[in-house]
Amino acid sequence: MSGSSLTDRRLVPVMDLDYDLSCSFHTPELLKRKLELLAEHGFECIHIVAPPEGGANYSSATFLLPPGNDCLFARSRAAFGELDPLEWAVQCARDAGMEVIIEFKPYEGGGNLILPHGSPVPDGMTGFETLGGVAVGVEPFVAANPRFRLERCPEPEAIPGPVTAIEVAFVTSDRPVSAVPPAVRVYTSSDNGVYLRLERQPEISSRYEMRRIVDGNGLPVAGGESALCRVVRISGIRLECLYFALEFPEDDPETLRSYPFTMAKVFSGGRELPVTISERSREDYVLHRPMPFAGAGFDFAVSGPALAQTGLRPVPVWGFAMGKLRHLRGCLCEAYPEVREYWLERIGRFVEMGASGVDIRLQNHCSGIVDFSKYGFNPPLAEAWRERYGSALDPLSDPLALMRLRGEFFLRFLEEAAALLHRRATRLLCQFHGYMEHPSLSTGRDDAGFWANARVLPDWRRVAELVDELVIKNYNFGEYRSETADGIKQLAAELGKPLWVHCYLQQGHDWRLDFLRALNRDPRVTGILLYEVVWNEREKDGIVKVCGNRVEWVFDPEGGVRG
Repeated sequence: MSGSSLTDRRLVPVMDLDYDLSCSFHTPELLKRKLELLAEHGFECIHIVAPPEGGANYSSATFLLPPGNDCLFARSRAAFGELDPLEWAVQCARDAGMEVIIEFKPYEGGGNLILPHGSPVPDGMTGFETLGGVAVGVEPFVAANPRFRLERCPEPEAIPGPVTAIEVAFVTSDRPVSAVPPAVRVYTSSDNGVYLRLERQPEISSRYEMRRIVDGNGLPVAGGESALCRVVRISGIRLECLYFALEFPEDDPETLRSYPFTMAKVFSGGRELPVTISERSREDYVLHRPMPFAGAGFDFAVSGPALAQTGLRPVPVWGFAMGKLRHLRGCLCEAYPEVREYWLERIGRFVEMGASGVDIRLQNHCSGIVDFSKYGFNPPLAEAWRERYGSALDPLSDPLALMRLRGEFFLRFLEEAAALLHRRATRLLCQFHGYMEHPSLSTGRDDAGFWANARVLPDWRRVAELVDELVIKNYNFGEYRSETADGIKQLAAELGKPLWVHCYLQQGHDWRLDFLRALNRDPRVTGILLYEVVWNEREKDGIVKVCGNRVEWVFDPEGGVRG
């Protein structure tokens, strides 16, 4: 579609295929009709986001529910039988006369759902034991090659011993809340599935002290200022289990504000023990809400969209796992030649399906984790660091330098991908972000530390020279800012290459007059990617809506503009 009366930029829809299948029940016929409808309304090209291999679960745990639980995604996939939905979508789009660009997320390896230890892996899925239980819904390549996952930095080996004391801290106001120690319940678990309350009442004391609050990467949380904290100490216990929990049942939640990942210590005698801490209990995957932790357990090493809720907040329940997550569950390390070869094989299959190009997307749901600076210490990265800097890789030395080093290996992959695609007369696109020009460890939406970003910083100038088209994937929230990723946009113009900007129909409701007017004034922009096709009932936005056994067009590029 060559724009509308509101913009002369080219419009191209984006279909995140697994998301479409999870928002409404799809049959192959309905998916075909959706694509035909897009073509009938003038769209000449479509971007389709490729699901990870093997039906991997990477975002919403509902993707794994069996059809009996009325999971729309599972019912849709069952309706396709042996037919590959991606291959079918590409074929239908091409039959309807549209060009297809496949969006490929190299770091989307799955494993978002963690079941209690001892749980069986669902039929047709792959999985493995990890911190907190059994990670299921992992790409088969990831499960078969666990050493290729992103690895945590080396740490002193923990000396085993029973837990004899626990300290947790809460940020108070300018003056102490109460001198009376709070009520505390202690629970233990062997499988992180069922937690049993400790019958013996522990000893509880509290004190007040000034503390500087930091996150898992050592970055300040409370504005960098020291805060008055109420430190609660639980002693008179002897816990010899892998998992335990604390519950503060009586206190006002506003007196329990904390950053649990770093505001607790666990001791065995006088020795501090390494633990991972979470206040997030497992979700009810049908009702999409947390379940009581005592019968569900905790999600340790939380990744994905849950990381959007960080910072100080009320924490009435704390879950503890002994030890640390040694590898990210579904995130591969680009420094291994075998990983890059696997990615290239996937790109080759996209071309065989009939794609006219492949758009590389760094953002994903599988590399997000609270203490992200502690990961990326795989042997080939450590060796490359030693050769570059003449010293051992230090987790606290320079996280951004490690991201740039990873970016050099990722650039090798892009160079090989460009060569492969150009040999087959197809195009390479890549998604850029403003933070690439001025990276920081901040966890804001447009920063390198944001949960969805891959912590990889390739030389963006070299990438722009290498690819055929550039895509800017920053969040706009209805306001197009020409200065965002300005250097990248300017280089695209100097190189004479197409430049695409994401228009978030749902997450940001960008399709509004102010956004389009500002974008129209930027001559560097070639077109707009409408993200995304599916109608979402929660957001009340999208392009095509599935209504029973038919599809309905709901997007009007000429009207209905917000703002």
